[in-house]
Amino acid sequence: MTQGSRQRLAWLALLWERLWPALWPAIGILLAFAVMVAFDVLPGLAPWLHAVVLLGVATGLVVALRSAARSFRLPLPEQARRRLERDSGLKHRPLDAIRDRLAVAEQDVFARALWEAHRWRMAQAAGKLKVSLPRAGLVDSDPYGLRVLLTLLLGIGLIASGGDFGRHLARALHPAFGAANPVASIGFDLWITPPDYTGLPPIYRGTAVSEAQDAADRPIPVPAGSTVLARVHGGKATPELSLDGKPTAFETIAGGEFNVSAPIGEAGAIAIRQDGITLTRYVLQIVPDQPPTARWTEPAKVLARGTLRLEYEATDDYGVKSLTLEVKRPTGNEPAVEIPVAAPAQAKQVKSAFFEDL
Repeated sequence: MTQGSRQRLAWLALLWERLWPALWPAIGILLAFAVMVAFDVLPGLAPWLHAVVLLGVATGLVVALRSAARSFRLPLPEQARRRLERDSGLKHRPLDAIRDRLAVAEQDVFARALWEAHRWRMAQAAGKLKVSLPRAGLVDSDPYGLRVLLTLLLGIGLIASGGDFGRHLARALHPAFGAANPVASIGFDLWITPPDYTGLPPIYRGTAVSEAQDAADRPIPVPAGSTVLARVHGGKATPELSLDGKPTAFETIAGGEFNVSAPIGEAGAIAIRQDGITLTRYVLQIVPDQPPTARWTEPAKVLARGTLRLEYEATDDYGVKSLTLEVKRPTGNEPAVEIPVAAPAQAKQVKSAFFEDL
């Protein structure tokens, strides 16, 4: 590498050492803003406070950049040569000596020979030039090491954002002035699933349900033994599912979603809360499961060939699914004979008759 190339590298090292400390205040402000964006902090603020933070960041950047422009000076060529000499451990400034000219006694042969010998020794010394890596010199500008803390927080935030930094940045740059209640930006879905034996479909409530259907003062009939599955979309704090005031925390799932499942038991009210705000609340009417009933509507009749005709009625609040006839002697230890009875399609009340040859 030539002497000129090394001198250019020394000049660039000086440029870096002057530019980095001058720009550090502006870089620090940008790092702090990037951390807030990565953690999606600004959209959670009140719109006016969001705007104040953005104005503060912009003002701080302008002030920091103007200060850097006023204090920054480009390195001079002689400063680059001096840096190169210091990095190489050279004394008596050989690079300057090589460039110097004999000021007096140019006609004196002895003086010129002595001068040329001096220049030759300086050139020999300059042949061992080396350039050291630039030194950031941020200890004076950042004595508390905020650059390390902010960089670490930014890395954690980028990992936590899961690739949504661009979406977070768009939200951070646009305060939500004129937006509706913050609850409106949070969605939820709630499914109440009756027990399997009821044969009933899940009961759904959520942000897509109309206000008339979603009226909180209209009790929702819920079969005993039902379970609830709830999901919340959006928001910062972990929501809570409240059953008669007893909270159950949601679990966090990917993409800013929260999920929870719990048995309803005998709860008379269900609510979803997040960050101190009630997203929704419903009154429940627990419907107990009534035991099924079965009776003979007519006495058993013996037909000509000894076949029995049996007429019965069976009821169940969720529909009769199956019937079994048990026949046993009044005396004796023989086990009962179980005879499946073909029932009509599931209905709450069944009236029918069947024939059985015992």
